[in-house]
Amino acid sequence: MSAPTTAVMIVQTFVAIAETFIFGRLGTDALAGFALVFPLMMMMTMMAAGGMGGGVAAAMARTLGAGRTEDARKLVLHALVLGAALALLFTLLAWTVAPSLYRLLGGEGRSLAKALTYSNVLYSGSIFIWANFFLSALLRGGGDAATPGRYMLISSIAQVPLSYVLALGIGGWPGMGMAGPAISSQLNSAV
Repeated sequence: MSAPTTAVMIVQTFVAIAETFIFGRLGTDALAGFALVFPLMMMMTMMAAGGMGGGVAAAMARTLGAGRTEDARKLVLHALVLGAALALLFTLLAWTVAPSLYRLLGGEGRSLAKALTYSNVLYSGSIFIWANFFLSALLRGGGDAATPGRYMLISSIAQVPLSYVLALGIGGWPGMGMAGPAISSQLNSAV
């Protein structure tokens, strides 16, 4: 049962490396800006996928294991409401507290501006990220680790070329810069 999740973790490691390459292609200010956002982004991801997501999976497994199908149906709604509330909390924190945090981490000038662009776009769509991780956790808790594993594997592989095109452009289109990888992340979570 752990093979799909392990495969996704390996692929997502390479996605993170590829996206770091993309930010590097945008310039040192972009790379420094991404480095400022990375800790907060990883905290949100680990909470959504691991801490809170693990709790959602465990709650679903316990509920279904006890034969309480009606409670399991209610748990789906409760998990999605909780995910939406946490997404809203992270969005508000990103819009209010994160700029000061990025400055505290040493962000200034163009690197801070790049960090704020990426952060504001990413967290504006954080509801998609939370919903994706919580729906995956509900499926895993229900005994189906393969479906979310396949979905995350395919979306992770698609994220790299999409991030590249949205960030750096294609043909005569110059791309969206820092907003590109953030939008790619949201699209891959929303699909």
